[in-house]
Order: sequence, then C-alpha cells, then structure tokens
Amino acid sequence: MKIKQKVTVTLTTSASTEDVFSALALLNPEDLSLNTVPVPNGKVKKRPIDVRKKYAFQRPKHMTDERVVWNDLENRIDVAASCANIGLTPSELWNKTVKRGTVEHTIKSAIGRNPGAWDLT
Repeated sequence: MKIKQKVTVTLTTSASTEDVFSALALLNPEDLSLNTVPVPNGKVKKRPIDVRKKYAFQRPKHMTDERVVWNDLENRIDVAASCANIGLTPSELWNKTVKRGTVEHTIKSAIGRNPGAWDLT
C-alpha cells in the first residue's frame, strides 16, 4: 500500500517555469502546484546618476598642476590640450625620456593607457 506524502521543495533556479514544471512532472505526482517567487539577484542598488556625477567627474585632488587639462565628460586627462600646454605633440612626448612625477610623466602615462588613439610615429 502506497502512502501519500506531501513533499515541499525549495528550488532556486534561472530556468523557465515550464522547464521546472516538466522536470517535476517526471516524478508522476498526483497533485502538482507550482508557486514562483522572484528572488533578488544580490546586486547592490546603484546611486542615482546625479550623485555619481557629483563625485565621479571631478579633477583628482593630486593633480594640482594646471598644465594638465582634465576632461570632465570622459573623466580622464585631455592629452591633446595638455600636450599643447607644455608645447609638445603626443608623439614627441612619447619618444622623449621624462622624469617620474613630472607633468610630462603624467601626460605620457595617459597616452600609454590608450596608445591607439595617437599617432606615435
């Protein structure tokens, strides 16, 4: 004699409801009911855009020399304008040996982060 049992299963999956239902149907249950509850994905809620703009798109505090031009829209150094301020082209600066910690070194590092954007020949 078979005894009827009520089995409660907690299942968290990204599969569709139809796939889960068909998998459970293989168990040949007499009564099958399926309740779905969305589960939060664990991501942190992002700050509103206006708050991010207030903090993210500012000139870094360690860049005190005004010869380095900060591009607020791209949130990076404007290499062309900065090179114009020091009187060199990006290719001249790239081929030059510079002392670490100088304005030239800062601009040359910015060129090195995106060398494909500049004609360095």
